[in-house]
Amino acid sequence: IQFGKMPLEVAKGFQVITAAGFKGREAAALLRDALTLSVAGDVDLERAALSLAGAVDVFRTGIGSASHIGAVFAQVSADSVASVESIIEAMKQASAALSTYNVSVEEFAVMQEKLAKRNIIGSASGTSINNLLMELNSPPSKEAQRLMKEIGVSMYKDGGKVRKDLLTEFLPDLQQTLAKYDAETYSNIVKKMVNNRGLKAFTALMESDLKDVAATLEKYRNASVTAVVMAHEKQNSVMGDFNKLKAELMTSFIDSGATGADNMRTVLQELREVVASPEFKEGLSRLVILITEVAKAATKLVSAVGGLVGGADSWMGWGLKAAAAITMVIGPMRMLNSM
Repeated sequence: IQFGKMPLEVAKGFQVITAAGFKGREAAALLRDALTLSVAGDVDLERAALSLAGAVDVFRTGIGSASHIGAVFAQVSADSVASVESIIEAMKQASAALSTYNVSVEEFAVMQEKLAKRNIIGSASGTSINNLLMELNSPPSKEAQRLMKEIGVSMYKDGGKVRKDLLTEFLPDLQQTLAKYDAETYSNIVKKMVNNRGLKAFTALMESDLKDVAATLEKYRNASVTAVVMAHEKQNSVMGDFNKLKAELMTSFIDSGATGADNMRTVLQELREVVASPEFKEGLSRLVILITEVAKAATKLVSAVGGLVGGADSWMGWGLKAAAAITMVIGPMRMLNSM
């Protein structure tokens, strides 16, 4: 209730978490982290729970890092035009490459922020990151493979292992290597290394100041309480109080319903018996016939008045007839609906 979430929302969020394989205390802890991210990032609780459950697997960090991942996502949304929803979508699109090529959540956050400055967010951002990583690791052509080997660019080191230093060493080395070439040669190399799908992310990173990248990385490494602070601020706003009130009311209704459940069931069963009885059906049939006859009589009366007012073919006469027709259809329906 303190998060302003309805019981059904919380139940669905918990169901998603347990379906992902988390049990007991782990599931409870992840649910709390999802509640925090949901409030801080204005996203559906079920969506937040599913995303955090997936993120700990994508970034290979374990359940204990869920709160940190939520804080990183909230920090990116606070420092850029990217929303938490768009960050989740980007992670979804790039998840396979992020996991395969050992990209950390902080490195992913830096790329999100850099791309957001170019108004590239959501699935477009994730697709570009995914393609860039795939192309750097598996060059799109033999010519690209030869070129990257020639200039000394590789995403592998230490006997063929995938690097774990995408932004701390690989990016600086790549910037330094390509800085040796003139603009035309640089452009030709880039066209062979990456195609249009990965070019957005490549350009955003290559044009980034390395000191700024390092500082941004450090900022996200320390983003441990951002989501909690944002959630607290929203919980203590007018909208937060309103959401808590809704949750309190719903809980009270559920509790009241549980307390009087037996009496309520008895009333409903008795009502079903009445509605199903032949007497009720006969009475309802007679009522429908009566309403229909009244509508017919009203139609004849208005039709006669229409003829007296301006003749059956006059616009006023036709107008009154139309009104009578509408009354004939709508009147009985309203009476039946009000029952």
